[in-house]
Amino acid sequence: MDPPARSARDVKDPNDRAIARVLLIEDDADAAEALIDFLREEACIEAAWARSGREAMDLARDGGFAAALIDLSLPDMDGADLAIFLRGRLPGARLAAVTGASRVALDSRILGLVDRVFQKPADPEALLAFARAAVHGGRPIG
Repeated sequence: MDPPARSARDVKDPNDRAIARVLLIEDDADAAEALIDFLREEACIEAAWARSGREAMDLARDGGFAAALIDLSLPDMDGADLAIFLRGRLPGARLAAVTGASRVALDSRILGLVDRVFQKPADPEALLAFARAAVHGGRPIG
């Protein structure tokens, strides 16, 4: 079992700076672990990993997230429903959908709920830029 999520103010880097947090909702363990490592190594951004929509909802209840990256192909929940919940629970956070579906095939609700849509396979540098913009309070472009 994974340790419980900590609030953003509890997480520090080795130089004692607060590390902003990203909520990563992804059921593919390899993809999630690679992105978590990349965010930490490249930008000192801590990511909490939820393997399902329900787990994401539990983690989001504690707050402290600057952004959420939502895989729309979760086994237990519709991505739009999860985005609606996260918008309400994390009002200042930036939300991004990560999907293998074409933009045309996306549920129109998603486009109105998220700040950005990334097509799979998502470019790690683009995801990093989105997370950095959220952490630093700027609206991501695209």
